Amino acid sequence: MNTKTHPFWEVTDHFLFEAPRTTSVDELLTLTRASFPDFQSPEHACGDAFFPGSGGNEQLIEVIGSSMAWSITWVAADYHWKARDRAGATVEYIEGDLYRR
Repeated sequence: MNTKTHPFWEVTDHFLFEAPRTTSVDELLTLTRASFPDFQSPEHACGDAFFPGSGGNEQLIEVIGSSMAWSITWVAADYHWKARDRAGATVEYIEGDLYRR
């Protein structure tokens, strides 16, 4: 868990706990939008959803990579990567933006 005590980080920690339990791109995007509704406007997000918690102790790539439901298929850095769900759908992560590919 993140040692920061601000409510934002509590939501982020909960999201990072739930994210590896998702089994599809749709579920991951839905969880992201529901967890961070204030960050889903065009002002914040360019993709299908936006994860604003990349400054924490854990990274989304780490928790997704630990899940049996996901395969990390390409990595440039922890801020730019792609993962595939069991059905073969791909999500691309670029600096917080999540794109269905």
